[in-house]
Amino acid sequence: MDDIWHMALSPDLWNCFKFWTKSAKERAKLGFFEAYPGLVEIDQYVQDLISKFPECLSLIPFGTSFEGRSFQILKISSNPSERKSSIWIQGGAHAREQIGPATVIYIATELACLCYKENEEIYELLNSFDWYILPILNPDGYEYAQNADRLWRKTRSRHPNAQNCVRVDANRNWNIKWSDATGSSSRPCSDYYAGPKAFSEPEKKAVSEFMLDHLKGRLLLFLDFHSYSQRWLTPYGYSSELPPNYQEQRSRVYSRPRRSDSRFAASEDRRF
Repeated sequence: MDDIWHMALSPDLWNCFKFWTKSAKERAKLGFFEAYPGLVEIDQYVQDLISKFPECLSLIPFGTSFEGRSFQILKISSNPSERKSSIWIQGGAHAREQIGPATVIYIATELACLCYKENEEIYELLNSFDWYILPILNPDGYEYAQNADRLWRKTRSRHPNAQNCVRVDANRNWNIKWSDATGSSSRPCSDYYAGPKAFSEPEKKAVSEFMLDHLKGRLLLFLDFHSYSQRWLTPYGYSSELPPNYQEQRSRVYSRPRRSDSRFAASEDRRF
């Protein structure tokens, strides 16, 4: 393989991981967005956010993970009792991609801070949409990645006939073209294992049921944050065909607001 051009970006990647992996005690000395928070810290942060903006924020319980962790979706809206067009934002499908949940929580914080800005144009984001925020789709895997194996990717479920392999790729467990697309695997030990059947993972099934029960007919946008690379992925993963509104999506992604535009200025206090 000497004839293949390559360049080493890091002499010891594992040392980089160890440097950025903090214990709960170490994280307690840092700001919330200065280290990847644990599940307890995330839950507390969300509760604090709701206490700060009770008029616009609420928590809706809707299921449990394989290991019994409760799922709660954070709803952000200028009028929680009104049923508006909805936007769903989630992260943490792959346990090791821990900047995803941090990004989702940061977005939730920015949206929450709009609650007291009724007279500003950007308030329309709350007035026009119901926002549903799920920071971590795969809490069992996230917890395991934080405390046992930093490169853990999948869920922590156990299924019969799985060759003693624990885990399913949560991002490949939907019922659309399940296990019928390039990029998924039927081998239980593969990092891309789609599971024994669609929605075998309680986390994915709970999300699907919540959407069908509460958001059917009014879900406009579904955003899922990952950290594999700097890419905007369009529907659908099983096809190379572009969606009908691809050009509109592309123009909006690349039409970034000017830094001088005060409507899009981030809050000064990152913890609200």
